[in-house]
Order: sequence, then structure tokens, then C-alpha cells
Amino acid sequence: MPDVAFFPWTRFPDRRVARTAALGVAPDFVVEVLSPSNTAAEMERKRRECFAAGTRLAAPRRAVGA
Repeated sequence: MPDVAFFPWTRFPDRRVARTAALGVAPDFVVEVLSPSNTAAEMERKRRECFAAGTRLAAPRRAVGA
């Protein structure tokens, strides 16, 4: 699960959001906040998983002061 995720209403038929732990749909846009402990391989894996699930845009960002 990314740090920030955006789901447009078009991802939810009938404009209803499931009240479960997992939504069952991929977000269109995700932001992953990088920390010093993140490896390049880990971030690449997360990026691939997001795109494979249907995410359209991913933006890694460094934490302020990191």
C-alpha cells in the first residue's frame, strides 16, 4: 500500500466505496515517501506492483529533511 493514493469516482461503480480493509481496485495515482532505509530494489518492486495492478502514475518523493 502506498503512502498516498488517489482513486477517482470512475473506479467505483454506483459511486459507493466498499467498507472493507481492501478496496479491490487500484488507485490511479500513488505517492511513495522515500526514507533512508528504502532500497532502489524495494522501490522498483513497489512501482512494478502498482503498475501491474492498474495504477497509471506513481511519484516517489523524499521526506522533508531526509
